[in-house]
Amino acid sequence: MIRVVFAILLVLMLIGVASAQIRSVYTKVSDRSCARLKPDQKNGELESFRCKGVGKYWINLVYGEDSGTAMLVMPSGKKVGTLLGYAGPNRVGETAEWRVRNGTPIGLIVRSDLFDPSIGKVSKSLLVVLKISRSEACIIDAVKGGKTQNAEARKLADSSSSKPCRPDNWFPEGF
Repeated sequence: MIRVVFAILLVLMLIGVASAQIRSVYTKVSDRSCARLKPDQKNGELESFRCKGVGKYWINLVYGEDSGTAMLVMPSGKKVGTLLGYAGPNRVGETAEWRVRNGTPIGLIVRSDLFDPSIGKVSKSLLVVLKISRSEACIIDAVKGGKTQNAEARKLADSSSSKPCRPDNWFPEGF
């Protein structure tokens, strides 16, 4: 009898651990896969798009004449800073990776491709990592390209709740 009770408790504990695991959910982030919005021409917007996120989160892409931004939109509708500011042909990658625990986003990873006009192509790519909580979302870090780039970004996103927010328009050194 004790063995049966112990076995049931062990199974319940393993189910609890499994349900608390963090997983990735991917969404498309491009003007081809997002809903077109009416641009705010007073603020110099030429094009604006709303991209579905996870839960009630969204990512907005806004393009001006020579630049663009990507912003996280909270379930409350509050737009959380600029995820990435980019000039000219620099672009946000076409897929966002949401780190999710029990159906709730806790982190976001977005690729930023940096265009080098002197060579006419993307020269660098980095992953921008954000933390997400009920009350805030912000950039915490960025990971430069390399073999372990994705794993490093996921590790940062998974432990993001303990990380401080970077200032608005922060950009990593060495780029």
